Amino acid sequence: MILLPPSIRPRWSLAFLSAACAATTVLLGAAVAAEPTKKSTTVRPGAKKAEPTPFVPKPIEPLLTRDQLRACMALQARNKERAVEVTRLQSEVTAQTDEVKRDGEALRADLATLDRSNADAVNIYNQRAANRTRQVVDFEARVADFNTKVQAFDDGRASYARDCENRKFDEKDEKALLKGS
Repeated sequence: MILLPPSIRPRWSLAFLSAACAATTVLLGAAVAAEPTKKSTTVRPGAKKAEPTPFVPKPIEPLLTRDQLRACMALQARNKERAVEVTRLQSEVTAQTDEVKRDGEALRADLATLDRSNADAVNIYNQRAANRTRQVVDFEARVADFNTKVQAFDDGRASYARDCENRKFDEKDEKALLKGS
């Protein structure tokens, strides 16, 4: 060990300590700056923690009884019949719509060329206009009947969807019902 005179020793150790602290500060600052930033995992104040949801098993639906299955099968068959009937009526109503439009356009065209001085021509035109009025009234009644049947069909489908669709049943019951037991 080297002994220094006491007059130099305190100044030198103070300077040495100051330089060592400055170097340490610079080195630590560089090390912190070079370290990659990590995502903060701290929770913001006031934020709620996400709690795991507990496992809740699905409620088990009971199987359809044989009577319920019979009712569902009857409803399904009735819905198929109604679908065929509604499709047939829809094509008939569409054809009648075209006919009513055609007759109306023809009547309008005949009105433009009608000789109003000829009484027979005016009477014939008035008779055709009255027939067209009856045709429109019959058409509106048929459309109302069609709409009633479509509403019944939609109600049947909704009833089947609510009571029968995606419900479980015993296949043995289905086979027995199809056999007629």
